[in-house]
Order: sequence, then C-alpha cells, then structure tokens
Amino acid sequence: MLDILRRLVQAVTDAATLDEALTIIVTRIKDTMQTGVCSVYLLDESTDRWLLMATDGLNPDSVRQASLAKTEGLVGTVGSRGELVNLDDAPNHPAFRFLQETGEEIFQSFLGVPIVHQRQILGVLVVQQTTQRKFSDDEEALLVTVAAQISALIAHAKVSGRLHLSHADGEKPIDIHFKGVAGVAGVTTGTAFVRQPPANLRRVKDARTDQPEHELDEFQAALGEVKAELRQISDSLAEHLARKETALFDTYLRMLEDHTLSGEVCQRIRSGETAPTALKYVVLDLVARFEAMDDAYLKERATDLMDLGRRILAKLLHEQSEHFEYPNDVILVAEDVTPVMLGEVDTRSLKAIVSIKGSANS
Repeated sequence: MLDILRRLVQAVTDAATLDEALTIIVTRIKDTMQTGVCSVYLLDESTDRWLLMATDGLNPDSVRQASLAKTEGLVGTVGSRGELVNLDDAPNHPAFRFLQETGEEIFQSFLGVPIVHQRQILGVLVVQQTTQRKFSDDEEALLVTVAAQISALIAHAKVSGRLHLSHADGEKPIDIHFKGVAGVAGVTTGTAFVRQPPANLRRVKDARTDQPEHELDEFQAALGEVKAELRQISDSLAEHLARKETALFDTYLRMLEDHTLSGEVCQRIRSGETAPTALKYVVLDLVARFEAMDDAYLKERATDLMDLGRRILAKLLHEQSEHFEYPNDVILVAEDVTPVMLGEVDTRSLKAIVSIKGSANS
C-alpha cells in the first residue's frame, strides 16, 4: 500500500491544478481498487451542499452540476457525521438519494470516507461497485489514508484561492477568510513578505545515472554548501540571541551529518539513482516517519527536515541562493515557516510570522 500511496502522491504533486489532481486521484483509486466508480465531493460553504468535483465512472457531465444538501444522501451522511460508511446494498439504505444526472443507478456497493483537515470536514471520497459486496478492511484503510493525504492539498488550495467551488454554468464572487491559531499573544501591523521554498522535492523526476561517483561528489558539495550557510546564519544570530536560542542550528548540522540522511542518500546513489532522486526518496521517507510520531513537537520537526532537504536540492540543481531585502516592519509569510527562514531576517525588523501549515509547536 505504501508504494501505491507514494506513486499517487507523486502524481498528484506534479499536477498543475487542483482539478487535474482530483482527476488523477479518482482515476488511480478506481484502477487500484478495481471499482466501477471513484468520486470526490467537496463542501461548497456558500450553498452548504456537497458538490461533485471529480469522478471516474459516473456521467462526466455531472461534474460541478450534481450536488447534495449537507445531510442528504449517503455522501451527506458521511460528511455530516465525519464517519466511514460501507454498504453492500446502498440503494436500499434509508439515507440513499439517487442523483439521476450521474447515472449511478447500476451501482450497488458504496464506500465513503470523510476528507478531514484540522478537524474540518472538507469533502467525501467515494467508491462504488456494480456487484453487492462489503468492501474489505484493507480497502477501507487505503481510502481513509488517501483521504488524509489529499486533505492538506484541498485545504491549501482553498486558502490560497485556487479552489473555486461553483457550478459549471457560472463563477460566483469568492471571499477568502483565513482562520489561524495564535502561537504568541499580541497584535501588530507590518508589511507582509511571502517566502517561497528554495526547491520542491516532490517534483523531482525519477532518474538513473551511469556516473555514480560524479553524483556522489555533487551531493557532498551541496551538503557542504548548506552546512556553511547554516553556520553563517547561526553566527549572525549569536550576536542578538542567547546561546540556547541558536542551539537548534547545531541540531540541524548534526542532522545533515547523520548517517541516516547522508548515508542513505549515498547508498541509493551507488545503486544507480541520481543525487536529486536519491535525496527525494530519503528525505520524504524520513519526513513521513516524523509525521507519524505521536509527540506533537517531534511531528512538527518534519517541516525542518523538509526545509533542509529542499536547500540541498537547490544546491544540487545549482540554483543561486537568493538574498532577500526584507522591509523594516516585516511579517514573514510562508507555507512552512522554518527556523532557517527566521534566521535570515533581522530580528529587530521581524513583527510577526504567518505559517499556512504547522502549529504552535512549529
């Protein structure tokens, strides 16, 4: 299942738009589970209805046309209760609501799971089958895991304004509201400065090499450059912060020197992978391990590890390090604000931090 999820996440990450990503999801899940249908419904908060956003198996003309009230049908049951529903005879269930425009009358079995992000139900992921059968525990686990993986993608598209939930016959004006969790109390004003990540590990295409020694040299050089940058940032911060505040950079340096990261990358390179490909798989695997931890603080360290991986990748791709001119009243905004990003900003100029992902432990 892990291999299936890895390939799915890679394909979804490479998608140019959310619509394309959702199409990939329903197609891959339908093929993997060998079902007749896979569909995604998302909650349109302006109408309080579940809107069919993507499907493989139902009438494609019903996409962005078919919808259900918030508590209507089996989709509404899954979404309103936030619970999985697994039925072998869906049409005879009291909550079943037939949508004629979808052409779903031939399907008997139904498995639906909620798409949840930070306790907010964003949508419902559904598979359907023509034969009457209960879906297995493994199939339930796969669908639940996929729903969890895509929840952040949908939430990010929503807050960034790339998710437009409207019927196909017309767009509606959209007001985007951001809800955050305060890490530190207080109120301030300033100039927002948006930081983009230095490189995207998930977009690295798999590649092989017949020159592993050259790739090893490239990787070691990139590693050395990142270490040098971290030491420089740490030294500059030492002038303004106590030693315990800069100790985190020593931890990052140890992470880069640890055999778990560099050793595994080198091992994969020797097996024939290019340095960027090897780095991608090792870092994403380590990130997944951190994210699976129960401890909230350790879970958030996955963000730091991803940032280090991106910085190494940028060096491997020979991208020039950017020097940013921050305003004197900067509010730092990023998808993931990391300590290294903070270290690049003059502490006297930093007014506030806004991170799309993360928590008060970040």
